[in-house]
Amino acid sequence: MAKETKKTGRPSIKTPEMIEEFLRRISHGRSIANVCADEDMPTTTTVYDWISKDSAFSERYARACADRGLLYADRISDISDKLMKGEIAPDVARVAIDSYKWISARLVPKLYGDRQSVDVSVTHTHQLHLDALKRLNDSAKALPAPDIIEGEIISISK
Repeated sequence: MAKETKKTGRPSIKTPEMIEEFLRRISHGRSIANVCADEDMPTTTTVYDWISKDSAFSERYARACADRGLLYADRISDISDKLMKGEIAPDVARVAIDSYKWISARLVPKLYGDRQSVDVSVTHTHQLHLDALKRLNDSAKALPAPDIIEGEIISISK
């Protein structure tokens, strides 16, 4: 009689309900390690595997992380209100606010990041003007008018 071997660890069955609950916990401010410590959740290794292999899950996870960043940014306002009421010490508030700012900047960089980007599009128009002048000159040469001055286009090089 063969012995049955028990599987170690938690099951890694990916059900829609479990995924929803996992992402809800992430968007409510918890990290992967914190959520995966719960008995009803998969291990961190399993979740990282899903993120790397399942693009739909990866996108939903990224959205949950962005939601967590927005939540952390809102917490800054709450801490500031408590500070103004004298409910917490200024040094405690500063540390908490700096932590939430740092995390929010990484989770939602377009809103809270330190880096600014400016998209600029530059079109080099000198060649366009020269091409238009060449076409005008060619058109003018084709006209039967005796008073057209013959000209020559000189290439301008940089």
